[in-house]
Amino acid sequence: KDENDADYQKWKSQTWDRTILVEANPFVYRDLAAAATTFPASFGNVEVYNWGVVSKATQVHLACPSFYFINRTFIENHPELPHQADQIGSFRMAHIISHLHKYKNEPHFIAKAQIQCRLLPDMLAELRPNVLKLDTEGLDCNLIKAVPCRTWQLAHVSSIVFEWKHCPTVAARAIWQVVRCKFEIASFGEEDVHMTRVEG
Repeated sequence: KDENDADYQKWKSQTWDRTILVEANPFVYRDLAAAATTFPASFGNVEVYNWGVVSKATQVHLACPSFYFINRTFIENHPELPHQADQIGSFRMAHIISHLHKYKNEPHFIAKAQIQCRLLPDMLAELRPNVLKLDTEGLDCNLIKAVPCRTWQLAHVSSIVFEWKHCPTVAARAIWQVVRCKFEIASFGEEDVHMTRVEG
């Protein structure tokens, strides 16, 4: 509940209509779940899940990879860290180090947790969101590529937003896969691409 946080302000003033939030970082999940009961506009309309979204079935059925994040105690002991350091997390430890490289040799810098993993196609089929917005710290393109056209159709997804900036080598293939599933590019920004379903 940081009044200086832009995301908090957007949430506070937003009108929510069955919104699904999926967050792998266990601490951020806890904060989101608490916030979902705080604002009258979101109460009963926001579902929050502590899941990691993966692209390979083996990661679900055999062993979900460890999820890495910055240790909360480390953050408390280093007030010079960026304001949103507690929101940095990834299945790839190297991604966290890339954000805060100078701390890589500090003890207790990075913590890890075992969380439940879900395949994106399975999650879409179960939750059936109308709009999907991904921000998975560099894994967006691989996740999008793994969704078959039939899943988009059955889930009734009409709008997709995902980050291409952190996966430039496979972004074109991910976009082409979605175009094949009867979507078109609505906008292409410096970081995100927004795609909408072609009607008819």
